[in-house]
Amino acid sequence: MPASYSDDFRCAAIYAVKRGYRKTDVCRLSNISRNTLDLWLLREKETGDFPALEFPMGSQR
Repeated sequence: MPASYSDDFRCAAIYAVKRGYRKTDVCRLSNISRNTLDLWLLREKETGDFPALEFPMGSQR
């Protein structure tokens, strides 16, 4: 499983969208997929937070 993005990186991307930057531009500059950004924004909207989910080593999702 690839390493997750840092909370600071996620925060910067979400903040850029909230400041009015287009999602497409944020994704292109950050080198992340649009789906990834949309999932971060959805999690932030639903829970009020956006850090990576923690899964125990070797667990099946």
